[in-house]
Amino acid sequence: MTNERYEELSLNEDLKLTEEEIKEGWLFCCDWDYMLIKKGSPEFQCCPCHNNKEL
Repeated sequence: MTNERYEELSLNEDLKLTEEEIKEGWLFCCDWDYMLIKKGSPEFQCCPCHNNKEL
């Protein structure tokens, strides 16, 4: 994901992740106020959302 795409997704709640982005491990974490995080990031380690998904 490019920095531009990250900012775009972070600022526009109507945009959705693409299938490719989801496969890369990106998600909006409900516990982090829907912050956009990626598998392997420090925030992901504390994210309860990933326990409900096969990432």
